[in-house]
Amino acid sequence: MVSSVLLLPLALAVEGVSPLARAGWAGWGVVLYGAFPVTLGHLWFYQAIRAVGASRAAVFTNLIRSW
Repeated sequence: MVSSVLLLPLALAVEGVSPLARAGWAGWGVVLYGAFPVTLGHLWFYQAIRAVGASRAAVFTNLIRSW
């Protein structure tokens, strides 16, 4: 979310407002459909790390990546 807010002025400067106007409800629906689940996933991930500890989470992540 923070990166979207930071990059919005650059996108408006390069592309202008017309791509946002053409996107319509379907385009904004895709953006929101992606933004909320990703945000929830990150929050749950950090809560899980807080619950089990950083060292156990690192071991689990390394085991998952090795498969």
